[in-house]
Amino acid sequence: MKKIALLLTALILSIILAELSVRYVFNYPNYVKGTRYFTQNPNAETKLKKITWRPPGFKVFNVEGGNIVVKLNNLGFPGIDVKQSEDSKYIHVVGSSFTEALQVAPQNCATSVFQSKLNSLNDNLQVLNLGYSGNDIYLSWFRSMFFSKQFPPDFVIIILESQNEEWLNRYPDQLDFTIPENFGAEIKDKGVKKIVRAISNYSYMFNLLSEGFKKFDLSPDNAKNEVKSEFTANDITNRVNPKILQALQNYRRICPNILLVSVITNNYINSELKSFCQENGLQFASDTTILDKVNRLSKGTGHLNINGNRKLGLLLSDAFKKAYKKTLLDKK
Repeated sequence: MKKIALLLTALILSIILAELSVRYVFNYPNYVKGTRYFTQNPNAETKLKKITWRPPGFKVFNVEGGNIVVKLNNLGFPGIDVKQSEDSKYIHVVGSSFTEALQVAPQNCATSVFQSKLNSLNDNLQVLNLGYSGNDIYLSWFRSMFFSKQFPPDFVIIILESQNEEWLNRYPDQLDFTIPENFGAEIKDKGVKKIVRAISNYSYMFNLLSEGFKKFDLSPDNAKNEVKSEFTANDITNRVNPKILQALQNYRRICPNILLVSVITNNYINSELKSFCQENGLQFASDTTILDKVNRLSKGTGHLNINGNRKLGLLLSDAFKKAYKKTLLDKK
C-alpha cells in the first residue's frame, strides 16, 4: 500500500509540476471557451469540411513566430479590433495562413497595417482577416460566403502567395460552388471531443497536449502551410491553374467589388492573372518582392515576418486606394 501511495503522490506531483511549467515557464495560453464549428464544404478534406470561428480574445501559441502568444480580436479574427457600427463597410480579406499571420503580434499583421492606413482616410471601412491555415482560393470562397451573413462585405480581397497546387489537386477538375443545404449549420462537439474540450477549459497542460496531437494529422489540409520553393509545378510552366480562374469567376457572387492581390514570384503568372481580371471586371495588384527571404521567418522559408507583413499591408492599402478611390472619399 505504501508503494502505491508513493506512486500516486509522485504522479500527482508530476502533473502539478507539469501544469505549472506549461503555464509559467513556457507561457502557454489557457483555453478560451467559445470556439464554434459550422458546416462548410462536403467536397473538402475531412479537417476542412467545417468552418472554425474562434471566440473574441482566443489565444494562439505560435512557435515559428518565436514562441509567442497571439490574441484574436473582438470578433475572433486575427488582427486589431474591428469597429462595428451602422455605418461600417466590411472588407473581407481571404487567403491561407500567410494572410492569417498568427506568427506576429495582432498590430503587426498585414490586415492591421491595411486597417491603420484606411483609418486616416475613411474609418467606416473595416477589415476582417478571414485568412485560415490550409485554405486555398476555393475554400476561401466558402469562408467569405459564410461570414457574409454576419458581416456583409462591400469588398473582398483575395491574397495569393502561391498557386497551392497540392491543395487544389484535392478537388475534381470542375469545382463545385453549389451551397450545400446545411451550409453554415453549427456542428456540436460529441463524445471524446466534448470531454477533451471540457478538460482543456481547466488544464494548460491538457490544452497543450490536445493541440499537439492535432499536429500529427498528416492529411494534406493539415500539412505545414509554407511555400516550399519559389515556384509550384504550375508556376514553372508559367500557366495559371484553371481552378484558380474558376474560383475567381465565382467571387462576384459574394459581392461585386473583388480585388486579387498576388505576391506570387512568377511574372508570367501574374501577367495572366492581370489579364483575366481585366477581362472579367476584377481589380488586380501584385508584388514579386514580398516573398523575398528577408521578409520571411524560418531563415527565409517560412511565413512573413513583421517586415513582410508591413510590405503586404502597404500593398493592400495602395491597391485598394487605386481601385476604389471614390469609396475612400465617401464616408456615408
